Formats: sequence, C-alpha cells, structure tokens
Amino acid sequence: MRPARSASSTSPDRRARAEAPGTAWCQLAASTAAGIPHDLKVYPEARHSFFNDQWRTYDPAAAADSWQRILAFFDEHVQRRPPGSG
Repeated sequence: MRPARSASSTSPDRRARAEAPGTAWCQLAASTAAGIPHDLKVYPEARHSFFNDQWRTYDPAAAADSWQRILAFFDEHVQRRPPGSG
C-alpha cells in the first residue's frame, strides 16, 4: 500500500513553531516533496482538541468538516479488504 497523509490543524501551531519537525506544516512540505498524497486543512478559529466533544475547546463545525474530509480521504487512499478476507 502506498503511503498517504491526512491532517487537520489549528492555525498556527500554537505550542510549537510552524517549521518544527512533526507539525502539520512540516508534514505537508515533506509529503509534497516526497510525492505522497495528502490532505491538510487548517481551521484558523479552532483551538487545540477541537475534535474532542468532551472538552471545552470542541468546535462542532470544524470537527464535522474534518471528519468528512478524513472519511473521504480514507475512501480514496486506504485499500479495503473484501468481506470475509480476514
């Protein structure tokens, strides 16, 4: 299976410099350079943990959009096994 990356991020990476290894921006640049399919969406108004519906920083609109993007990305890039194949 070919590698692929999907990421959702707040803007900017609030606790780290944007060019620090491991940040969404750095991963995007590395994926582009390596020709790896990727999808990065930045939610500028969202805060860290925006996807966690049990936390005060939950952002329903950003979480819903992010979830749909992730599912669409997986549908396109993750190989599905036929039913009963293990």
